[in-house]
Amino acid sequence: MKKQKMIKEYFYEDGSLRDIYIMHASQLDWESIFEYLDKNNIQYKITKDGELVNERAINQLMKLRQDYSLNISIDYKGISVSGYFYDADQIEFDIVPEQIQTEDAVDSLIEFMKDISKQINKEVILTEELDIENECFRVTPSGTINFL
Repeated sequence: MKKQKMIKEYFYEDGSLRDIYIMHASQLDWESIFEYLDKNNIQYKITKDGELVNERAINQLMKLRQDYSLNISIDYKGISVSGYFYDADQIEFDIVPEQIQTEDAVDSLIEFMKDISKQINKEVILTEELDIENECFRVTPSGTINFL
């Protein structure tokens, strides 16, 4: 699919976010994502009810999430990716579609999804906000993009 068509179909400005999901996830997947971010010098921060947390051990973060709202904010090539520690078996990230309005931004988002998919060896899915049934596309660990 051409990038301009992707921008028009998936990243139109409607006031809602787009979600990136990793299903059937585990704490090991979170650890692997942290390894990827650290290895590639990608800036991120974790907050607990808005306060910066220096903890990176996923087992400790999962304990914290029982009492606090935990968030990870990733700056990936100018795209703000926000992640949440809602469920241990599902990883969810949000992006703002207004940030994906150029072909370079589309490339960066797809690169992020491919890298994460390869790192954890699981499919990564882009959807409409809170609508896992309405997939835009998914990326496989081999780097294939499947449009639905």
